Amino acid sequence: MATSSAVTFDGVDVKEHCVTATADADTGITFNHGLGVVPIVVLTPTEAAAQLSLWYLVSVSATAIVLAKTTAVGSGAVAAQLTVTVIAPQAPVLG
Repeated sequence: MATSSAVTFDGVDVKEHCVTATADADTGITFNHGLGVVPIVVLTPTEAAAQLSLWYLVSVSATAIVLAKTTAVGSGAVAAQLTVTVIAPQAPVLG
Protein backbone atom coordinates (compact mmCIF):
# COMPACT_ATOMS: atom_id res chain seq x y z
CA MET A 1 0.00 0.00 0.00
CA ALA A 2 1.40 3.36 -0.97
CA THR A 3 0.60 6.65 -2.57
CA SER A 4 3.14 8.45 -4.68
CA SER A 5 3.58 11.67 -6.60
CA ALA A 6 5.76 12.07 -9.67
CA VAL A 7 6.58 15.44 -11.23
CA THR A 8 5.59 15.41 -14.92
CA PHE A 9 6.17 19.12 -15.62
CA ASP A 10 8.52 21.37 -13.66
CA GLY A 11 8.21 24.98 -14.81
CA VAL A 12 9.04 28.16 -12.90
CA ASP A 13 5.42 29.11 -12.15
CA VAL A 14 3.56 25.90 -13.07
CA LYS A 15 4.17 22.32 -11.92
CA GLU A 16 2.31 19.09 -12.65
CA HIS A 17 2.31 15.98 -10.48
CA CYS A 18 0.76 12.60 -11.26
CA VAL A 19 -0.67 10.97 -8.13
CA THR A 20 -1.02 7.21 -7.74
CA ALA A 21 -2.71 5.22 -4.97
CA THR A 22 -1.80 1.56 -5.38
CA ALA A 23 -4.24 0.08 -2.87
CA ASP A 24 -7.86 0.63 -1.90
CA ALA A 25 -6.74 1.25 1.71
CA ASP A 26 -4.56 4.24 0.74
CA THR A 27 -6.17 7.38 2.14
CA GLY A 28 -4.10 10.31 0.93
CA ILE A 29 -0.80 11.95 0.15
CA THR A 30 1.23 15.01 1.11
CA PHE A 31 3.83 16.34 -1.31
CA ASN A 32 5.93 19.48 -1.73
CA HIS A 33 5.28 21.66 -4.76
CA GLY A 34 8.33 23.93 -4.54
CA LEU A 35 6.73 27.23 -5.61
CA GLY A 36 7.24 29.08 -2.30
CA VAL A 37 3.78 30.70 -2.48
CA VAL A 38 0.24 29.42 -1.87
CA PRO A 39 -0.72 28.21 -5.37
CA ILE A 40 -3.87 27.64 -7.35
CA VAL A 41 -4.48 23.86 -7.45
CA VAL A 42 -6.36 22.02 -10.22
CA LEU A 43 -7.23 18.31 -9.83
CA THR A 44 -7.83 16.38 -13.06
CA PRO A 45 -8.82 12.68 -12.96
CA THR A 46 -6.78 10.55 -15.38
CA GLU A 47 -8.03 7.01 -14.59
CA ALA A 48 -11.44 5.43 -14.04
CA ALA A 49 -10.32 4.53 -10.49
CA ALA A 50 -10.23 8.27 -9.71
CA GLN A 51 -14.04 8.27 -9.84
CA LEU A 52 -14.11 5.69 -7.04
CA SER A 53 -11.33 7.44 -5.12
CA LEU A 54 -13.11 10.81 -4.96
CA TRP A 55 -9.83 12.71 -4.48
CA TYR A 56 -10.16 16.07 -2.75
CA LEU A 57 -7.88 18.87 -1.55
CA VAL A 58 -7.41 18.88 2.23
CA SER A 59 -4.96 21.77 2.51
CA VAL A 60 -2.46 23.83 0.57
CA SER A 61 0.41 25.95 1.85
CA ALA A 62 3.40 27.80 0.43
CA THR A 63 5.33 24.50 0.47
CA ALA A 64 2.96 21.51 0.43
CA ILE A 65 -0.30 20.06 -0.86
CA VAL A 66 -2.37 17.52 1.09
CA LEU A 67 -4.87 15.34 -0.78
CA ALA A 68 -7.21 12.64 0.53
CA LYS A 69 -9.34 9.93 -1.05
CA THR A 70 -11.96 7.36 -0.12
CA THR A 71 -11.11 3.71 0.48
CA ALA A 72 -13.86 2.36 -1.78
CA VAL A 73 -13.36 -1.06 -3.33
CA GLY A 74 -11.52 -0.57 -6.61
CA SER A 75 -10.12 2.86 -5.67
CA GLY A 76 -6.51 1.66 -5.80
CA ALA A 77 -4.87 1.52 -9.23
CA VAL A 78 -1.45 0.84 -10.71
CA ALA A 79 -1.55 3.82 -13.07
CA ALA A 80 -1.66 7.46 -12.02
CA GLN A 81 -5.22 8.39 -11.06
CA LEU A 82 -4.89 12.13 -10.85
CA THR A 83 -2.96 15.00 -12.38
CA VAL A 84 -2.41 17.86 -9.95
CA THR A 85 -1.58 21.15 -11.66
CA VAL A 86 -0.03 23.71 -9.33
CA ILE A 87 0.01 27.33 -10.55
CA ALA A 88 1.72 30.25 -8.83
CA PRO A 89 -0.69 33.20 -8.53
CA GLN A 90 1.79 35.46 -10.32
CA ALA A 91 2.00 33.13 -13.36
CA PRO A 92 1.35 34.92 -16.65
CA VAL A 93 -1.95 34.07 -18.32
CA LEU A 94 -1.52 32.83 -21.86
CA GLY A 95 -4.41 32.65 -24.20
